[in-house]
Amino acid sequence: MRRRSSATSSRAGAPADAARKLLERLLGARSRDRSPGARELVAFRPGDDPAYLALLARSAERLEALSRFGRPLGSVAVFPPWSAARPEREQAEEFLLRRWRGARPIVLRGWASSLLKDRSGSLAKLERTLSKLRRPGTLGRLLAEMGIEAEAVAALDDPERDLEKFRLPGPEGLWIKSATLTSPASNESGRIRFSFGAEGDDDASSDEARHRAVARLARRALPVADALARSRRHLRRLERLCGGPVLLTQHIAYWNAPQGGALLHHDSFAEPARTRQRGVCYVQLSGATLWLALSSADLARHVRAVLAALARGEAPWIAEEHFDGPRALKRLQVRARDSAWLGAQLASSGCGEFARLVNYSPEFLGLALDAGHGALLAPGDAILLPNHGLSRTCLHAVWCAGNAPGAALSMAIRRSPLGRPRAKLPAHREQP
Repeated sequence: MRRRSSATSSRAGAPADAARKLLERLLGARSRDRSPGARELVAFRPGDDPAYLALLARSAERLEALSRFGRPLGSVAVFPPWSAARPEREQAEEFLLRRWRGARPIVLRGWASSLLKDRSGSLAKLERTLSKLRRPGTLGRLLAEMGIEAEAVAALDDPERDLEKFRLPGPEGLWIKSATLTSPASNESGRIRFSFGAEGDDDASSDEARHRAVARLARRALPVADALARSRRHLRRLERLCGGPVLLTQHIAYWNAPQGGALLHHDSFAEPARTRQRGVCYVQLSGATLWLALSSADLARHVRAVLAALARGEAPWIAEEHFDGPRALKRLQVRARDSAWLGAQLASSGCGEFARLVNYSPEFLGLALDAGHGALLAPGDAILLPNHGLSRTCLHAVWCAGNAPGAALSMAIRRSPLGRPRAKLPAHREQP
């Protein structure tokens, strides 16, 4: 919880040697949470030891500052995958399966690169649309260009964030809407969502026919979604983790801009185990994003560690900044001894009583990143976010990496008892 110092010896050259050993200890820790082949991230702040900061500047692939709405949250140094932790192929498959079962994120570097290379024209068009979502009529024009007949909905579900919404004719109750990711007007982050029924009430629906209808609609509007749905190589990866045929549905096209992104949250619902959503597949289409992604169990463990450090008198400012003072903090520390209560808080919307700590504390973020829960996604990379119910799911926060916004595609992963549908959409032909 204190600022990092590497000056642990008085010998000549010791600060630089200590900084190197500290970095190696962080990256090589056996307890570090890592997805095979993923880039490694560590946190740093301006007040850290100068020798350590100099080492990061020399050796990292890139340095990125994290902030949200103009509020600094520290920085990260990005390194190549830790080669000493690279398992054999058979071991890697088993390792990924254990991560999936433990609700830990799985980063797949370059997973969709070949699909993106063949669809540069449609991706550029999607980027143009996403960058103009706040302009009235943008979503309507996209649907018209796609030949999708839909009726504009006047009453928006979330007037603070929703921009446009269209409902399609038919018994499935399909709809498409555009919205901002965050409320501040200064941020350009946004998304286009494909779904059905009543928003909120039907988010956890297990109606496979309607989920298939949503998938067909999204594939019609987003050629890269159609390409993923057609690719047996890509679906096999998901099927091995889920234990059977899968359906990608409830698509969301994202536009992550600097200072925006998403606060820490999960995509789980109170659903029956047999029919629940199995997870989310997120693919970076352009630009880059930085992630904090970790299981419910890991999040609870780190929150307990912070509470214990505060009880020892470390970082006293956190009590005022994130817990309304020492008295309120003391009450939470007592209640957090109940694992069920703590888990319910972290699984609730926005992480409940701990929302400010997990979203805006540079100390907490640094602790989680140094434990291996960070990821950087470049175009073609994907991250899988497993879900085994409200008590065992993968929570995640997202930032735009760099100064340029970028597009991404998110899809819910559901088990499909019917297997792959026989009817296929016509092949998409890239427009010049």
